[in-house]
Amino acid sequence: MDDLPKWDTEFWIYFSTNTSLSAFEGLLKLYEDQWIKERIRIDKLVDEYQNKYQVGNTPNDFEQYQIYEIASRANFSIFLGAYSVLESFLLKMCDLIQTEFDFEVKLDDLNPRNHLNHYKTYLTKVYGLEKEEFEKHYPEVFKYSILRNVLTHSDGNSVKSKLEKIKGIKGIKIYSYSNRSQVVIDDISFFESFFNLSKLFLEDIHKAVEKRYVQLTT
Repeated sequence: MDDLPKWDTEFWIYFSTNTSLSAFEGLLKLYEDQWIKERIRIDKLVDEYQNKYQVGNTPNDFEQYQIYEIASRANFSIFLGAYSVLESFLLKMCDLIQTEFDFEVKLDDLNPRNHLNHYKTYLTKVYGLEKEEFEKHYPEVFKYSILRNVLTHSDGNSVKSKLEKIKGIKGIKIYSYSNRSQVVIDDISFFESFFNLSKLFLEDIHKAVEKRYVQLTT
């Protein structure tokens, strides 16, 4: 990448980010295939024991619980890794723009509420991306940023009011108790929606950044 003309790096950032997201999709598929095999094996052992002895508990109960917990933890990890790639894309775009244009306001001069808003502010208010282009998928992406923070900082547990903000994300379940709630990634549709949205968002930002570059240099 160091050998590329400076602005050609923009396409490389876009391309490598897409490739990284696809790699996470591939990793998820490998995990899913393994989990399915293990769940079928363990569930069969549990069913056979219960039918034979007419009891509720079996010697394989812990193993059965553990495979579901492993799957849940792996889902968290894959999402957090993939989401970091998405945010990193925006940071790299901002850094590249700063090397190409000498805007008075720098990324570090801004006082953001969070990383996503930080990059949004720089790209729209400093670089000059049309807000409508950036906002097309941004509200949904922002929901995933809230989910990312809840998973990272409190293992999916938060006050009910915060988790209200992520309602509508496919493939999650929110369990409420007292004044708090627990969110879990419950279905593969979560990843289908997240990866599809991420790639649409990346493409839109990539095209908008290129369009603005042409406007500023011609």
